[in-house]
Amino acid sequence: NFQFSFTSPPRSLLVVNPANYNTSQAKPTPLPVRLIYPVPTIPTLLKSNLIFQQTQTTTTKNKTTTMVSDNTKIGTGLMFLGFTFLFLGILFLFDSALLALGDILFLTGLTLTIGVHRTLRFFSRRDRLRGILAFFGGVALVLLRWPMIGMVAQVYGLVYLFGQFFPIAAASLKDVPVIGGVFRHPAVEGFF
Repeated sequence: NFQFSFTSPPRSLLVVNPANYNTSQAKPTPLPVRLIYPVPTIPTLLKSNLIFQQTQTTTTKNKTTTMVSDNTKIGTGLMFLGFTFLFLGILFLFDSALLALGDILFLTGLTLTIGVHRTLRFFSRRDRLRGILAFFGGVALVLLRWPMIGMVAQVYGLVYLFGQFFPIAAASLKDVPVIGGVFRHPAVEGFF
């Protein structure tokens, strides 16, 4: 009778002979095994690596490092592009095409950053119904080429909905190469 268990380096298999298993040892004595077929890992079998794992935290002596998933990085970049297009749309006297592009990029980035399930759960809460209606009503008004009224409604909806999300976005933007230095500045860190 042999026991099979997956170990931490992906695609490796640990075979333990129960006769050689010593309960006083922290780890069992593995037998040398030569694998002919690639062994699927548990996250691959469950497909949980892409769905559930957002961040991975590693701790060393005095430093904790959080690794952010690729979807979160792409989503943060899309949110930044959305804010950039929204800013340019306002700068160019409420250009409805730039504002609409900014809205679409922002919503896509938000969905990638926090996940589809969390986004749907966030936008279906009854206690935030006023902010949800104001924000999506503003998006609809911008898409219908009423940019000034739409932006006023969106700003109200953004403040009402995402006031608690701004510090999380700022923490994610610290790792972005170009603008990360701005968000690591002490004055900006104190603001968030």
